[in-house]
Amino acid sequence: MWVKLEKEREEAMQRLQDVERRNTELEDQVQSAEKTLASSREEQEKAEGEVRRIIEVLDVKICDLNDLRQSLAKLIDK
Repeated sequence: MWVKLEKEREEAMQRLQDVERRNTELEDQVQSAEKTLASSREEQEKAEGEVRRIIEVLDVKICDLNDLRQSLAKLIDK
């Protein structure tokens, strides 16, 4: 009887250690995923900022081209 209880206790301790090890692995995976997500969000925000800047530059260029077109039209009409 005593030997059986001791064996069950050892098996329970082993299962506990296995569960704790697996828990640590899962916590590491969660931390890694959180870092990856933060990095992805940072990259997305940076890309969005670059796109906004490019849009602003293109908007200015479009206005410049429109002004040039109007100036050329005036020259042609003269």
